[in-house]
Amino acid sequence: MAKKRLRNKYTSKGQGSNINPNLVHAVRKDATYLDVIVTKTISWKKGQNPWVTVENPERVSQDQGDRGSNKPYIKIRANDLWGDPRRKFSMGAKKEDVKNEATGIQQG
Repeated sequence: MAKKRLRNKYTSKGQGSNINPNLVHAVRKDATYLDVIVTKTISWKKGQNPWVTVENPERVSQDQGDRGSNKPYIKIRANDLWGDPRRKFSMGAKKEDVKNEATGIQQG
């Protein structure tokens, strides 16, 4: 077995947080629901895909058995909820036009 090498140099133990944890918790608690949604919407428009908490559409009661989840809220990705942020949107466009535009199909 090899011998452990002795070192004379000091190895840093890393730096801990230099912000009071109580302050961090207070700032997070101070954010309203609207602030959180606006932040997630902005990040979604930038192309990121944040998690969004929504009401569970498949929620079942205890008497219905194991056909779904009994959780009141679930987390899903923003792209699954709001779609692709890069798609084009027009106020007067029909669904078929938007779908054809997204897939690249042109109708003559």
